[in-house]
Amino acid sequence: MKGAAEELATALDEVTFNDAVIPVIQNVTASVAQDSESLKANLVKQLYSPVLWTDTVRKLVANDVRIAVECGAGKVLAGLAKRIDRELSVYGIDEPDALAKASEAFGQ
Repeated sequence: MKGAAEELATALDEVTFNDAVIPVIQNVTASVAQDSESLKANLVKQLYSPVLWTDTVRKLVANDVRIAVECGAGKVLAGLAKRIDRELSVYGIDEPDALAKASEAFGQ
């Protein structure tokens, strides 16, 4: 995967990244990042490093996140997040109706 990481790093060098407006918790470090260079570097590192999913979910909860939404096919991550913290409201969005239901649940 190091070769793929090098290719990604080269591609990302051609992309303008701004610092994040809101904190980003990347699953390669399970820590908060906002500066563009850290965000870029961690995207590359993610290709060859273990995912710290449990630590990431715990960090989200420690930062007062109470609702999590998984967007895409399947609901595996939503299920894992719910097992990590049962107090977390978790929604898997895999079709338009599911998005509407989740939006209603948190008043949007």
